[in-house]
Amino acid sequence: MTSESHTPPSAPTKNDFAKVLSFISDRLAPLLVTDDPRYAPVATSLDFAVRYLHGMAELELDEGGPAYKPFNALTRIAEQWKEHPDFDPGWTEYWHRQRP
Repeated sequence: MTSESHTPPSAPTKNDFAKVLSFISDRLAPLLVTDDPRYAPVATSLDFAVRYLHGMAELELDEGGPAYKPFNALTRIAEQWKEHPDFDPGWTEYWHRQRP
């Protein structure tokens, strides 16, 4: 794919982050309260990673940056539930984003 044939999506906004974070939180919440030793440690680690990426995004956005990398990572995490009706297919546009 060449840069002429692909128009990159606009920079993600705080609202875009809120949507993907809410989506992930809703899927992750039941796993965080499980007593199943197969899921609890993984869910806790994933929750930590999501919170870290959210913090990175907030910092980049507050500094006026586009925050593409944390958004890309969060939408990749959300991809694990891509069959869910609330998954936004528009998030996949960010996976092909070419940095200028």
